[in-house]
Amino acid sequence: MDDEPDPLAHVTVTLPYGGVMTLADVVKGWAKRVARFQAEEHSSLDDPSTWGGHDYIGTLHWRGHVNAAIQQTPAEVRDLMLERVAQVDEAFLAFTEPDLQGLVSRFANEQPPDSGWWWQRLPRTGPAREEIDQIRL
Repeated sequence: MDDEPDPLAHVTVTLPYGGVMTLADVVKGWAKRVARFQAEEHSSLDDPSTWGGHDYIGTLHWRGHVNAAIQQTPAEVRDLMLERVAQVDEAFLAFTEPDLQGLVSRFANEQPPDSGWWWQRLPRTGPAREEIDQIRL
């Protein structure tokens, strides 16, 4: 068991909506959301307990919060923060694909102010993809 304190747990940042969180909680929130979509990628939209398209859009907004937190991260913990975010970003990239038709922004009905690379990604499968695909109809 690692008894070392987490350096990211002692640094707080202000998120775009005005809330304050630790860097550790920002990364954990991103990781939790990505893990949920990975766990549900073979589920169906027929299951009301699964996350759909709007949950996916909320997750993309959360990644924007992560980006804002990175910009506020002090130099002494920046490498650790970037390393942890990169691990979650890799998991996110693994269950998504490029959104060549702009379905995500059309589904969200917005061009988000924090439209980083993550807004150009679409889940490959799962309930969120099923719901977002309905925008084509």
